[in-house]
Formats: sequence, C-alpha cells, structure tokens
Amino acid sequence: MSVLLIIHTQKGIMNPTFAKTEILNRISEFAGKARKQGLPVIFLREEESAPGAPFAKNTYNWEFANELMPEPGDIIIAGEAYDTFHETPLLGYLTKAKCKHIYVCGALSEFCIESSIRRAPTLGFNVTLVGDCHTTEDNGVLSPEMTIKYVNHVNNGYSVVTKGVEYRIEVQNASQVAFLPPALNLPLE
Repeated sequence: MSVLLIIHTQKGIMNPTFAKTEILNRISEFAGKARKQGLPVIFLREEESAPGAPFAKNTYNWEFANELMPEPGDIIIAGEAYDTFHETPLLGYLTKAKCKHIYVCGALSEFCIESSIRRAPTLGFNVTLVGDCHTTEDNGVLSPEMTIKYVNHVNNGYSVVTKGVEYRIEVQNASQVAFLPPALNLPLE
C-alpha cells in the first residue's frame, strides 16, 4: 500500500517560494494521477495552537494555496512541527492502512520535506521524494534552485535498517514515477 503526502502547501508557506505556481500545478497533476491509481492523498497542514500565531487556524497563512486544494476523500492532518510525524495522527493512519511506501511533495524542501522523509524510513516506510514537486524560498545561503538540488542529491539512496529491514529514500521526478498497481492500494479508512 502506498500513499501520497502533500506537505505544507499553504498560502503562508507557498507565497514566497521559488516557482510557486509551476510547482503547485505539477503537484496537482501528480496528485490527480495518484488518485486515479487508487492512492490515498494526505495533506499535511502546519497549524499552530497559540492564538495570533502566524499559522493559527482559520488565518490566511493557514489556508491551502488556491492552486492545490484537497479534494473530497483526501485526508487533512494538522501539526506544529517540521516533521509531519511529530505529535500528529499520521503514523496511525499509515499503520492502519498497512502502508509501506510514501510519495512526498510540498514545501519547504530543507525543512518540512527533509525532516519528514528522513524520519519515515526509521518508522518502516520506503519513500519516493518527487524531485520536481517540492520547493523552498531563498534561505540566505543557497538559492532555492540549489537547495532543491541539494535536498534531492543528499537524500537519493539514503537508507536506514530498522528491525533488520532496509528502508530507502529514492528521488524521482513526477514523469518517472510508476505507481504500484491499483489492486495493491486499498482505501485508507
């Protein structure tokens, strides 16, 4: 069983990012292909609990980008950390669905994306980072383009052995991804 995770594609995160519209449109197209193959789509949302916080519930920053909205049947999970597994029900959903593989898209490459994809193998998941479906903003050290290339490069082939089993991260562009046959993708309940 595989799922697609779309991480932090909210207005407050996406607005200053590199190639925002292009990336959001590519993620939207990729999500459509995933849905057609029977993969559950899970949107991870940054949601801060402190009143007046930048990503407090129902604020502009908290809203999903107009170019990429959840569809009926998609799951939305909120959390406060870069690592989307941290103190969220994500692991419970994936475990209940008997998920073994996750595809990852979204923002920000060197924060939310990288912390989540590095954590996933330690929890028993193989990961495909969709290399042309994540983005970031200028971080003052590397350009967004260089940050994306760096994240793709250092994570491609990363592996962890957990309980005697190796779990890996691979990086593929959206056009290279071959999803598992639909029969192997059961509904996430």
